[in-house]
Amino acid sequence: MAKLFRASFITSGATFLSRILGLIRDIFIAHLLGAGVSADVFSLQIEFQTF
Repeated sequence: MAKLFRASFITSGATFLSRILGLIRDIFIAHLLGAGVSADVFSLQIEFQTF
């Protein structure tokens, strides 16, 4: 049972870290590109790349 809690904690921690890093990435991209066509094109390219 302890292994299950440990594995669950590791998975939750990794997911949380991934979300925080994604937020930092989005803030950086918004600062770099601003709001406009170039930001929309970049976001669309990222979506198609992971599709």
